[in-house]
Amino acid sequence: MFLGRVDWGSISAFPEQEAADRRAGDEAVAELTALLREHVNPTLVDAARRLPDGLLDRLRAGGYLKLQADRRLGGRELSRLNVFRMVEAAASWSPVVAYLLSIGNGFGAVAYLPILPPGALRDFISERVAAGAVGCAADAEPGGAANRRRVTTATPVPGGYRLDGQKVNVGLAPVADVMDVSASLADGSGRICLFFIDTRAPGVRITAQQEYMGLNGLPIGAVRLDGAYVQGERMLGGSDDEWRRSPELAEIGRFGRTLANVAPALGIGRLCLAWSRDFVRHRRIDGRGLAEYDEIRRQLATSVAEVFALEAVARWTILNATRGAGTAAEATALKNIASVTCWRLVDRTMALLGAEGFETARSKAARGVPATPVERFLRDARAMRLAGGVDFQVDNWAAQARLAACYGLAPPADAAPAPVLSSAGSAAVEPIPSAPDAANDAVLGGRSGSDALRLSAAGRRHLDWVTAQ
Repeated sequence: MFLGRVDWGSISAFPEQEAADRRAGDEAVAELTALLREHVNPTLVDAARRLPDGLLDRLRAGGYLKLQADRRLGGRELSRLNVFRMVEAAASWSPVVAYLLSIGNGFGAVAYLPILPPGALRDFISERVAAGAVGCAADAEPGGAANRRRVTTATPVPGGYRLDGQKVNVGLAPVADVMDVSASLADGSGRICLFFIDTRAPGVRITAQQEYMGLNGLPIGAVRLDGAYVQGERMLGGSDDEWRRSPELAEIGRFGRTLANVAPALGIGRLCLAWSRDFVRHRRIDGRGLAEYDEIRRQLATSVAEVFALEAVARWTILNATRGAGTAAEATALKNIASVTCWRLVDRTMALLGAEGFETARSKAARGVPATPVERFLRDARAMRLAGGVDFQVDNWAAQARLAACYGLAPPADAAPAPVLSSAGSAAVEPIPSAPDAANDAVLGGRSGSDALRLSAAGRRHLDWVTAQ
């Protein structure tokens, strides 16, 4: 599509979650929802900037911080889509809890089990996960997470490595038991690897509990490493000099960002849509119901469409990745699609509710009106445009990766062959192919029978528009 060509033969029916897996997810979501309604008052969490006493223990005991792990390790063996649904459900009640779940499941030590071969590192992580250990990832440094180089060093010593450096914005650091730390090998190679270490090991110190502009109560902190020793078998290196660029490790990071950004975005988006519908249903302006005004209908229709789009692109990417399809490019773009769309949804909801939106939930409750916490969710949603890479830089990365593939500059493994540059320096792009003839029943690509993709009249119009573009 970057080159103006569409492989019509690759278009297929939208992937669906299997019925049994969907039922398992429904049950897990219902259980988590009941737990949060009983034990978490999100307004109090926001005001006090701390989680309720005992909540972390309940989440540990229920296997909520190891949702994909084997049952023999105390996990729930949920599919990726169901883990996504769990975080989404949590976000619609408390984004703070949603982030806690996403960090523990997406970035903690448990996330690496599926790719680890039998050996000492797998045994160490398995034992800690089975014991209920909470995991976290320490990657960002005071100089910024976008730097390719890591100032934190891992110096070889007899039997292992000595870690020295500082990390910031480490989600769950104040409550974690195991931490995976990124560090540059001080052996002249320049490689950046991950090192799994107990947070209570000598030389590991949580130096500060950090506070954000939103997500009040999320346990997040700065970490200092002063000669912290880690065994040699607890190092994990990828096929690239930098762990984040190694395909086998990058996939873990992509799903982690999906949990931390996309799932909360969808949960918050659904909530904003529900608030908007309820508000216009009961509000009257100059004697007319607010829902009768054309502009209000357009505003609501836009929110409906954006929530639908959020769910569709998230499910498409997760389900296709599970089936082994190459979705790396889509997963990278998904972070921005979700976080920026969610921001528009919250901002639109704030505008629709007017002064009632900007007012805090506590203030609304004090004067006896519905305490819709739009203001709190606006603060929380803004974090998603920063977490996992600031939005404009994610756009930059996504464009670089795809355009490099188009022009033959080290294309990713899943990319199609790049076009050859002409002598004039521009891409020798083939003529844009026409869409296949989809007359009558609109059978796409000449397929027939059960393999045919039948388009509705609206679908045919969409196809014609894509072809014209």
